[in-house]
Amino acid sequence: MKKVMIAALLLLGASSAFAGDSDALKAVKKAKTYAEAEALVKQNLNSLANAKEKAAAYNYLVDLAVDYYNAQNNTMAANELAMKTGQKTSAVDTLGMYDASYNAVVNAIECAKYDNMPDEKGKVKPKFQAANLQRITQVRLGLVNAGQTAAQKNDGKGVVKYWGMFLDTENTPFVNKDMEKEFLGQVALYAAYYASQEKKNDLAEKYCDIAMQDTAQAKDALNLKIQLASQDLKNHADSLNFVSKLETMYQQNAGSDMIFEQLANLYRGLNMNDKVEALLKNKFAVDPNNISAWFLQGRMQEEKRDYDKAIESFNKCLQINDKLVVVYGSLASAIINKASLVDNPAQQKELYKEAISALEKARQMDPNQEQISWAYVLYQCYYNVYGPNDPKTKELEAITKK
Repeated sequence: MKKVMIAALLLLGASSAFAGDSDALKAVKKAKTYAEAEALVKQNLNSLANAKEKAAAYNYLVDLAVDYYNAQNNTMAANELAMKTGQKTSAVDTLGMYDASYNAVVNAIECAKYDNMPDEKGKVKPKFQAANLQRITQVRLGLVNAGQTAAQKNDGKGVVKYWGMFLDTENTPFVNKDMEKEFLGQVALYAAYYASQEKKNDLAEKYCDIAMQDTAQAKDALNLKIQLASQDLKNHADSLNFVSKLETMYQQNAGSDMIFEQLANLYRGLNMNDKVEALLKNKFAVDPNNISAWFLQGRMQEEKRDYDKAIESFNKCLQINDKLVVVYGSLASAIINKASLVDNPAQQKELYKEAISALEKARQMDPNQEQISWAYVLYQCYYNVYGPNDPKTKELEAITKK
């Protein structure tokens, strides 16, 4: 993922000085470092006179954080130029710059909270909002680079901190959605992975929801969300809870085939056959050519030993898409099972030939048996149709012994 290059910010911090500051606010404004000022704000917050003073105190923290961020960012830009011209470069406090980006965003949000509170006359007159919207929108993008650096170091906590703050502030005014749309989904997906590693599943699910709004990341994000929901299934009650989560996700994601398959398999595992039938009925009603539904129906029919119906369902799948190796394997299985119930040798032989046709197509598309294991089944069919000494049978026998 490309790093977001941020131009040096030359904006001056919004002025924090006004007449009549309380002693608590004056103490905050005398602080020369962010750490000192932050400690004083925490210590004296309840001593500040009103919401305006609290907004001013937090804005001063924004000033300090933005100033430090800009200083380091400007040094980075100067170093790039120096390297091109062969001049000496200066040290950059990269981690400090990233923390400054984080601190600027956190305090800008607190500043906005108090800045937009009504005054004693009930009027809302924000003092710092305009300046902060301009500068924080840019500084906030530093969180993307900060999270990427943490990811490169496999620092899960750092990723969740920086990318988490970036994503958690996505619905604040400090956002340039046009600038972020190119990478927002990718940031959200990777943040979800790292949040999951850090055992912060609530955050992981939230970031999955953001990633799912990006079509390029939606499938992976949905798959991760399903994995998160399926964790720690220890008993029947846990499984029922997972069913409930999947049902909700299925409704929220417009009948996703991925969730459909997961939900159907879970229903089957819990012997909720009525639920499976209802799921299939609803799926066919909205999408009569849905391959997943036809395949599931075929498998269920085969389990019930209704092989003719199963063969019809698998053939329907192949009418829709004739490149599905797994379906050819299932079709062959249903035909062979049907053959086992036939007493007439000639009819049985014809059925084995039908199975051979399906398996040979599977072999052609999957020669290394990466999707299904067709070799032994095809060998048995050749044996039954052509006998043990036929070259085809001998060839398959050799393959099965490798």
